[in-house]
Amino acid sequence: SDSNTLGNNDGETEEVIGNEPQRMKNDDINDSISMVRFENDFKVNYVSGTPNIYSLIDNTIYFKRIYADTICSITGSCNGNIVIDVGDNYKFELELCGFSLSCDTENPVTILTGSEVQLKAKKQTKNYIYDFRSATNLNSYSSAIYSEVDLDIAGKGKLEVYSEHHNGIQSKDDLEIKNLTLNVVCMDNALKGNDSVNIESGVIKLVAKAGDGIKTSNSHINHKSNQKGTVTILDADVEIYAA
Repeated sequence: SDSNTLGNNDGETEEVIGNEPQRMKNDDINDSISMVRFENDFKVNYVSGTPNIYSLIDNTIYFKRIYADTICSITGSCNGNIVIDVGDNYKFELELCGFSLSCDTENPVTILTGSEVQLKAKKQTKNYIYDFRSATNLNSYSSAIYSEVDLDIAGKGKLEVYSEHHNGIQSKDDLEIKNLTLNVVCMDNALKGNDSVNIESGVIKLVAKAGDGIKTSNSHINHKSNQKGTVTILDADVEIYAA
């Protein structure tokens, strides 16, 4: 595969909180990670906004309707998936505070609604999302993290996303990455924003074994003459390994 290095990481931010079942190996990008099944030992905390929006049904963590901009945090580990369906009127932020998630039946994180949704890796935490599905089905999406709305991946912690057969992180609209240390290893596209991908800052490593490191698909020009389907990298260390 071709290797494009857009930046270098000369050091690591200290991170101390979070399960580390098996690390992605930076010295061998072709290594796979054996399936990890976590115990359902997690805690969701209300931070601000609308309380009591979380529920657990059959190993699915649901975040439902909100009536104000809302922040929740999650820590621990879960063998299951997350669905965010909070309505279209308010912003929702989920703080990852040392959280590990694995799933082999559904895509681990699905974001259906929200005026804007942010997944935030908190400072000094390590967070892991594993998609171990062998194939997609008609009822699931082909990305470990999939969003129907604008999605921000942010924070000053670390997030690792591993997808055995599919995309890493995808937004149907705009995808923005900022501040965090982000590693994505997947079979298809590592980062995909149908309308745009904007990497504002951070230390990013993308491994796409059979697809693209960064991809957009919408070439439409809107009524304000703004071009969609753009990729922008402003101030980040980015390494891309793609087929």
